[in-house]
Amino acid sequence: MFQSDVITLPRHSMIALCGPPAAGKSTLAKAVVERNGLMPTAVVSSDICRLAICDDPKAIGRDKARALHRDTFQLFALTIEMRMTMGVPVIADTVNLWPSEWLPNGGDRVGLLHLARRHGYYAALVVFDVSLETCLVQNRQREKSRQVDEEGIPYLRQRLDEALPLLPEEGWDQVVILRENRQAVLIDLI
Repeated sequence: MFQSDVITLPRHSMIALCGPPAAGKSTLAKAVVERNGLMPTAVVSSDICRLAICDDPKAIGRDKARALHRDTFQLFALTIEMRMTMGVPVIADTVNLWPSEWLPNGGDRVGLLHLARRHGYYAALVVFDVSLETCLVQNRQREKSRQVDEEGIPYLRQRLDEALPLLPEEGWDQVVILRENRQAVLIDLI
């Protein structure tokens, strides 16, 4: 029988998820919520922020796409900061691979780390280092409304390859890398 790794983190943590679309980030976020008896609102999802701003992001024109991206991550960072101000657990569910200049107000990895430091949170980064092929297959298995444009997945997988060697130097309290053969992980908040 397969045994899962158990990672123990302080309850006063921000868990930032990082990886290409369809790598399993939202699935892990949901499992952390259920395992630790958290409210579903502990997960701050850039996908949900995007939907809160624009009901159907696929229906907007290219002229509004950049503004939607900017506004999505502004809302994402603001929501995370507001939760930290309240002292509650935060799971930041997003790709976390976009270039910093694309994201205003701390919606990137470095910005999230700064928010955690400013609010005295333990900062854990969970990285999904899964293959492009796995991401593409899992994307096709998603319900239609959650599928992402497959053209963007290879770009973000490449951004992860570029980021991986640098992650330990970014200053996170803990970096956990989940590879194809180590995707079963349980996170306990104490």
